[in-house]
Amino acid sequence: MRKEASDRLFSQKRETYENPMIVFLLTVLFKSYIMISYHN
Repeated sequence: MRKEASDRLFSQKRETYENPMIVFLLTVLFKSYIMISYHN
């Protein structure tokens, strides 16, 4: 039962990572974070 839940969670995570919009947003956030840390 526990393994089923973890498998379901894993497949949900994989779907999230495959979503281009979320990947794009994460990339933008990551780049802005790098820019801010370089300026400080």
